[in-house]
Amino acid sequence: VEQGIPKELASRIISLTHLDLVFDSIAIAKQHGKSPEDMLSIRLRLFARLGFVALTDALRRVHFSSPSDGLAIETLTHQLDLRALRITEIAVERGVEEVWKALRLDAVRAQVDRMVTKDIDIAAVVLLDARLRRIVAEAKA
Repeated sequence: VEQGIPKELASRIISLTHLDLVFDSIAIAKQHGKSPEDMLSIRLRLFARLGFVALTDALRRVHFSSPSDGLAIETLTHQLDLRALRITEIAVERGVEEVWKALRLDAVRAQVDRMVTKDIDIAAVVLLDARLRRIVAEAKA
């Protein structure tokens, strides 16, 4: 809306963005024999607890020094969403609190908090993605 997009169109775009969360949750729920509501609830709780809501907002404010920076941020945002999805799958199997402690997600939250309180850049997002990739790989091993 601040960029001149009509409010009705902006609302539609935002709802479509969040629709991916719903579709992913339905797919995971079927795989694990859970209700889509429970799955979405777990995913949204983890997403919020990890600070990804603030991170998503911060990523929208990244200053692009070249046109390819926008594509890089979009790709990295997608990667972070996939990592959060994998952590959700693990949490469904083991429980949110157990996963939070076992995967040391407090440290991830601290990293996210540092990122959103400073000028966020692509390198910081790459480092976060790499950390989450290692965490997920170790948890699934």
